[in-house]
Amino acid sequence: MLVVVLVLQVGPGPLGQRAVVVDQIRRHWSGTLDADPAADTHGLSHLWDAWNEADYAHYRDHDPSFVAEMGWCGPAAWTTLERMLDGENPGPASSLTRHHLRAIDGMHKLTRGLQPHVPTPAEGADWHFATQLVQARAVAVGVEWLRSRKRCAGTVVWQLNDCWPAISWSAVDVTGIEKRLWYALRHSFAPRLATVQPVSPGLTHDPTGTAGLALTLVNDSAADWTSQVSVFRISLDCRELARTRLEVSWPPSGLLTLRLDPVVAAPTDPHSELLIVEADGARTTWAYRPDRTLTSPPPARTVTTSYADGALALTVPRSRCCATCASSRTGWPPRWASPRTP
Repeated sequence: MLVVVLVLQVGPGPLGQRAVVVDQIRRHWSGTLDADPAADTHGLSHLWDAWNEADYAHYRDHDPSFVAEMGWCGPAAWTTLERMLDGENPGPASSLTRHHLRAIDGMHKLTRGLQPHVPTPAEGADWHFATQLVQARAVAVGVEWLRSRKRCAGTVVWQLNDCWPAISWSAVDVTGIEKRLWYALRHSFAPRLATVQPVSPGLTHDPTGTAGLALTLVNDSAADWTSQVSVFRISLDCRELARTRLEVSWPPSGLLTLRLDPVVAAPTDPHSELLIVEADGARTTWAYRPDRTLTSPPPARTVTTSYADGALALTVPRSRCCATCASSRTGWPPRWASPRTP
């Protein structure tokens, strides 16, 4: 279900006062032309500094009252790219790829967004996978941070879909195929969300910062949420290192933030450990370092598939830790999922 909320921002003068009297249907948000429209201190905010200038960890620099725009670029589905590139290999060296990316300095920003997090592929399927994955993670980081803040009343992500084949901010490409971002947003905008956030955010190379981690439980459903929440830390070779269980209950439209015990949440080796939270079948993970600096064991995974009742199932044995699975196939929409067991 798509819900659209219209908010009219008006100034404090006679025109704004008259608008409030005449239009009593829509919500009105007081604003002024004398204030910085990008400031977090009042009114609506547009968060584009992370995409345009920095890294998605910098979404946590903000604590606005409402975000009217934010987003991150990523390519269309592979099959959509194949049709629009006329045989060229997708990537920065492709003139048609550059033509279909209309963001100012778009290729530079895409590459800069990859570099802190993953080895930067030059072209082809690896480039496509990496850029879609970072797009999904970037916007999810921003949305979950904002939903964890008591001050922020809502977030609008730019944008839902495309009107032409593009490398863009969309979650659904022009052919109707969902990008990895769509599935990430389905998780991050779930009515009930468990998210791990830093108490005092650090920078990209150490997002945890120095004050530890907190678990925020967001209940935007219409009913009380009572749950047993498991919090555990594992090594990247799938050994469990610490665990605790929390009994929690909170009302509709409630926000509950719990500081996590360092015995469980503080890593011994941040380059080879993950923190995992499970609540009512939903899972969230926290990586203490970017992917490219993790000392994970060599991949040794096998994948089996089965198809029944109109559903394709992929099984990944847990001989190695796999924090995120993402798959796509020619002619099939990409799929985003988090494994149920490490």
